[in-house]
Amino acid sequence: MKITQLVSGLVETNTYVLEIDSKVVVIDPCLDEGYNGQKLLNALEGKEVLAVFLTHGHFDHISGVDFVCEKFNCPLYMYHSEVHMLKSEKHNLSTMTHEPVSIKTEPIAIDCEPLTVGPFECDVILTKGHTSGSISYVFDEDIFDGDFIFKGTIGRTDLPTGSQSDMNESIKEFIEDFKDTDFNLYPGHGDSTTLYHEMKTNPYCQ
Repeated sequence: MKITQLVSGLVETNTYVLEIDSKVVVIDPCLDEGYNGQKLLNALEGKEVLAVFLTHGHFDHISGVDFVCEKFNCPLYMYHSEVHMLKSEKHNLSTMTHEPVSIKTEPIAIDCEPLTVGPFECDVILTKGHTSGSISYVFDEDIFDGDFIFKGTIGRTDLPTGSQSDMNESIKEFIEDFKDTDFNLYPGHGDSTTLYHEMKTNPYCQ
């Protein structure tokens, strides 16, 4: 599986394009300022876009949803408890910015169970803490974890539905469940890392 990372938007969000045999899924599509989707379009040109996956419902992770789903006529998957955030500028926190975000695309609400879209197969796990419905997508040795564990730190817990105690619990369960494999971690912001590196160096993972 080929992984392409795009850094876009007001807070430099990571969008990931996963590709197998010219078929792709897009994780957390983000537009650049001015609702500019050119970077996304360039990355997806000539590809068969099968779906969009969201890790959570904040504006910086959803702003490109309509751009991708409407242009490529593909479905959107996200955790059931955060569906309401798509259309609500208040709940997706875009009221904190000068570019309000309201998504028209109707999502397919998912739970924590295996997900298969074309050649892409992954597990969906709840990694609450940044928000109460934050999820991660676990592929063979790659985990796309949104604003959960970053390189050297973790996602904020001081925003609505965030919780430091939930974050601590999620990290403990995450490490217990996945400690036998040095997974590659692809966070919603910053550089990619590995689980073992974070277990050794990240104070929140020790």
